[in-house]
Amino acid sequence: WNTFSEKEKAEILMRRRLAYCGYGEVNWCEALGTVLANDEVVNGVSERGGHPVVKKTLRQWYLRITEYADRLLDGLETVDFSDAMKEMQSNWIGKSSGAEIDFAVKGSASPQPSPGGEGVEQHSENEKFFKTADTSIWQTLKKYGRENRKNPTEAEDILWQRLRNNQLGAKVRRQHTIQGYIVDFAFLEVKLVIEVDGEYHNEAEQKIYDEARTKFLNRFGLHLLRFTNEQVIKNT
Repeated sequence: WNTFSEKEKAEILMRRRLAYCGYGEVNWCEALGTVLANDEVVNGVSERGGHPVVKKTLRQWYLRITEYADRLLDGLETVDFSDAMKEMQSNWIGKSSGAEIDFAVKGSASPQPSPGGEGVEQHSENEKFFKTADTSIWQTLKKYGRENRKNPTEAEDILWQRLRNNQLGAKVRRQHTIQGYIVDFAFLEVKLVIEVDGEYHNEAEQKIYDEARTKFLNRFGLHLLRFTNEQVIKNT
């Protein structure tokens, strides 16, 4: 440690401390000269003043909530906050405990395509599964899924903030691959898919495609809900 320069020491500590600097995409409002939270942005402008807001990568201060959860929760007991404030802070810290379990699976849980490429369900009636990724195009779908998550539409981002972290009582996956499709939001536990449609979905040819896609997903017991961008933005 004594052989490191002050700069090297600072960089090492920065990787371990509770508060640290890093780069991240934020909502930047030039007129207000500040970063805004997602709930402070409405239809691309600031809730206060109606000024334009853009996505921008900036150097920000962050907190390592997960690594310091126990210390933060213990610290709440030492401060003179109201019980309501302590509960709010505890929920914000959001410590959770889990377990990792390995299960032995007999046979394949994914239906295999037929030699002609048309069949998708070659299993008994007692084995109802749907394949969440078509192996032949998985790498391409994975790439597009990641890009879509990094660059969501305004409506997708608004809906994601309302669905994430089990807010509806079930885990949601966004830009998730099911067979050869990438769906906007998937609640696999309850077999629900949510799609957010742009204006091009009003075109006749696209409507035919969407209907076929819906029927295909229904074959696997998945229920599909569709909303327009306008519906999500104006009445989330």
